Amino acid sequence: MKGINIDLRSSRIHGCDVGRGFVIGYVQDTGWYVYIDDPNLLRKVKRGKVKAIHKHKTIRVSVGNKVYERSQVVRVSVKDKKIVEDLSEVVKPGDIVIMERTGANGLRYANILKRIGAKVYIVDGKQFSRFRNGFNPSKDDYTDASMLATYGQLYIIQRDPHLSKYIQDLVPFLSSTLLKFLKEIGPLRLYIIHKVELKLRHLINEYRRADADLTEAINRLKDHLTAFLPSSDAFRTRKYILNHINEFPSMIEDADYKEAVEYEIERVKISLKRKQMIERRIEQIAMAYYPKEWKILSTLPHISTVQKAVILAYGGIRVVEGKMKRDEFIGYAIEGTNRKQSGRVDTTSTDKMRREVLHLFWIYYTQAHLSKSPLRPLVEYLKTVSYGGDIFEKRYRKFLDKLFEIVRIMLKYRLSFHQALHYRYKQLSRHLTRLYNLGKDVKRKQMVEMGYISASIKTILQMLDIEAEPHIQRILDEITTEV
Repeated sequence: MKGINIDLRSSRIHGCDVGRGFVIGYVQDTGWYVYIDDPNLLRKVKRGKVKAIHKHKTIRVSVGNKVYERSQVVRVSVKDKKIVEDLSEVVKPGDIVIMERTGANGLRYANILKRIGAKVYIVDGKQFSRFRNGFNPSKDDYTDASMLATYGQLYIIQRDPHLSKYIQDLVPFLSSTLLKFLKEIGPLRLYIIHKVELKLRHLINEYRRADADLTEAINRLKDHLTAFLPSSDAFRTRKYILNHINEFPSMIEDADYKEAVEYEIERVKISLKRKQMIERRIEQIAMAYYPKEWKILSTLPHISTVQKAVILAYGGIRVVEGKMKRDEFIGYAIEGTNRKQSGRVDTTSTDKMRREVLHLFWIYYTQAHLSKSPLRPLVEYLKTVSYGGDIFEKRYRKFLDKLFEIVRIMLKYRLSFHQALHYRYKQLSRHLTRLYNLGKDVKRKQMVEMGYISASIKTILQMLDIEAEPHIQRILDEITTEV
């Protein structure tokens, strides 16, 4: 990951945790401050009528393989805190502001801070969660703001050896134990706010909402048709309903029932139109900014417009710009931070997938199981290795690992899907040949790894529908016999 060049000695670093209508900020020289955007709320706080402001959060709780969402209201105390009416009172041109990615509210205040002249950066959410829990397990907005500022300071210290003598001055509580933890967590990461990426993410979430509305409207229409046309079952599939939606009113004789069905049909049409409109907008934005990459992603088998947008919005753009390595891209694109609850234990887990990827690529995964799909050999390969055996859902995560590995090669080297498979085949072949040419004792120790590599090579050959070179085939046959 390429580091962002920030001169700590000439800039103040703010940590900002944002909510709807307010910002909790922290800067080392002045401490915490609260900026309230709502003039009515600001007036009440100044008069002492309001001692705390409310923040609405969406909590995701994972139970087994399912993720549930619930809304939670958090009270943020403003008693004895510095209240500012304008962010320019505390944030000056050239200051550094570190924020979490918090959707529309974060984007709004990031734009306000940029107009002031501040430089705004986003933390890596998964890594910041580990960082914060390692330093301070308590969780509130003020702790988050101070931890964001500390994260920004240590980000620069990691990249500038000349600042090592300033460590104790910058972070007085930094002990040898924390320095050891900092080494264990690895290089800290900051990202610049990318406008195209944010636009695509916003539209992807809108698309998911529109798809959920369409599903709800279709299910309601199904309920009506099941009651009013009990003798017919052809309309029970979603595809049939969308293709024959205008025929249903004529099939119902009762005028009262017909009116209810017509109303639900109109809802389905509106939801479908909105979904198609968002999909067109996504394609327009992607084609306007990244036309070559969009065409490259189009070479993936049975890929949809929204699935291509998910790849670009969640790490693909950073791969194109040369800012993400393989493991960083796969982890950033696929994984997300969720709440994991079991009884009274409530911890943060990163072994679940992003909701956008989880929902939008599930259909892609099921299509890969079709007999005519070019990705079918990959699915069969995952069944043979210890990736969940015959458990369909557990293999899904590993399937995306392998798929996004190929996607990164496509975007980095501007290759089509088949060209990327050829490239990966050459990589694995060279690695297998190196291991094979080692001494017998060493080669025996590496036999398990060679077995996995040979299985991967055979899978790629099946996907390309080609045969291996004679010397590679000889090695593959020998490994198969020995394993």
